[in-house]
Amino acid sequence: MMRRLLAVGVLVALAVAGCGGGERDASGERKPLPPPGGPAQPKDLAATAEEIASYCRDRFPEVFAGVALDPDNARRIAVYRLPWPALDAAVQNRFKDAMPVFRDAPASERDLNALTRRVLADHDLWQRRGIDVQGVGPDFVRGVVTVQTPNVDAARGALPAAYGGRVEIRAAQIVHPTATSG
Repeated sequence: MMRRLLAVGVLVALAVAGCGGGERDASGERKPLPPPGGPAQPKDLAATAEEIASYCRDRFPEVFAGVALDPDNARRIAVYRLPWPALDAAVQNRFKDAMPVFRDAPASERDLNALTRRVLADHDLWQRRGIDVQGVGPDFVRGVVTVQTPNVDAARGALPAAYGGRVEIRAAQIVHPTATSG
């Protein structure tokens, strides 16, 4: 289940980052993408990114952090990992057509997921202490787990102390829908 959620997160991140396929012209229609050649084309990026992520999770779970569009070139996939030459060589060899780039990450996906599960498991504890944890998720680029809460001041003191400073607190207020008569 966690892998499926993380895979969806990768695909959402890629879609949000603009790999939906080309620019729009003045009428709002999509312009055609340039012809194939060079790095993986945008329509292939999501599938290739998931293949790379799956490969790295299976073979290098202790150092793999995640995949995303390369911040320097949105037509390339960046592989985030703890520095590990064997991972770089294996991915480069297997996915050479995608021309992946490698970025250092401060923590592995496995470690961030474990911390995410720990924060989620402590949800009731934080509720009793007046901190309404409304969202939790790993940020593999920065190596932190983001915790969303409306109780920012209380959370900024308590949660980093409990989790070794590897959490980032963000303000959030989930608005629950109410029934309306109609």
